[in-house]
Amino acid sequence: MSFFILKTFQKTVSPEIFFFVFWLCSLSFEAIRPLHLFMAVQGASDSSLSILDRLYMGSKFLGLITIFISGLYAAGMRNEKQFSIIAVCVGISAALSSIMPVNTGIWAANLMFKLGYGRLVDGFSVAILLITIANYLIAVRVRGDKAYYYIAAGAALTVAGALVASRGASPLASLISLAAMAAGGFVYIYKLHSFYLWQ
Repeated sequence: MSFFILKTFQKTVSPEIFFFVFWLCSLSFEAIRPLHLFMAVQGASDSSLSILDRLYMGSKFLGLITIFISGLYAAGMRNEKQFSIIAVCVGISAALSSIMPVNTGIWAANLMFKLGYGRLVDGFSVAILLITIANYLIAVRVRGDKAYYYIAAGAALTVAGALVASRGASPLASLISLAAMAAGGFVYIYKLHSFYLWQ
């Protein structure tokens, strides 16, 4: 997806894509999951492993907040201080992950320790996804272009696929979610690029 964005948005500016890229970068922290397992097998202390858990959760919070902000820009928000917004997002994510309790005695299916307030985090994730989709649908009226229906569908497929894949439910579920992410990402980037190309 990053390569596709690089090829299509070399000469086109889009705040939605700017924040979408930060969400995309947050997915790279999924690599912490096998690292967490490897360090545990090697005998790492629970305190060092819990740091990885908090870093992982911080990246997830950052991704969710940035994808939410991309929807706000689509719905009409205008703010040129995008790097300041990112700094605030990082601060909020760090604060949220630092207060998350980590149960070092129970492993979750995603190879990480089980975190407290799990249902609350799941509810927060789903709420962010739904609000983001709603913002992109609002953009149809604000921008006056039905392309945002496709953009909303692409964002929904991509983010929902990432949320399912991060749970480590099963190989089949992960495969289906990756396919959904690829299809949704292509639609999202292609349609958004087409819209801004004519602005």
